[in-house]
Amino acid sequence: MRVAVSSDDFIQITPKPGKARRFLIFNVPQTGEPVLEDKLVLAEDVPCFHDLHLDDVTPHPIDGMTLITGDAGEGFQERLARRSIDVHITSESDPVTAIKALLAGELSELPPSPHKGEDGHC
Repeated sequence: MRVAVSSDDFIQITPKPGKARRFLIFNVPQTGEPVLEDKLVLAEDVPCFHDLHLDDVTPHPIDGMTLITGDAGEGFQERLARRSIDVHITSESDPVTAIKALLAGELSELPPSPHKGEDGHC
């Protein structure tokens, strides 16, 4: 299993994965510890999820992975599910702790944030 974690600083789980350009990528074996595989930085010419809001076809580097993030708007989980990305929103700040809790079925998950409407962004 591969898990992406939104992380602006490559240390803690951070919110706003729609505009995120930095992710920690972990390989998680069925037994054993999560292994940091990559510190992914999206190049400027690679669209973030916000850019792909209405586009389910253009590939994204974390398509097919599980995503752990600190916050996400309503509809984000649904849109990413169409890309085979399972999104988990949590207040946990440590990536490895969150991954272990997720695997144990003990991750404390938060609901998505309300949509900001016509004047704001999702």
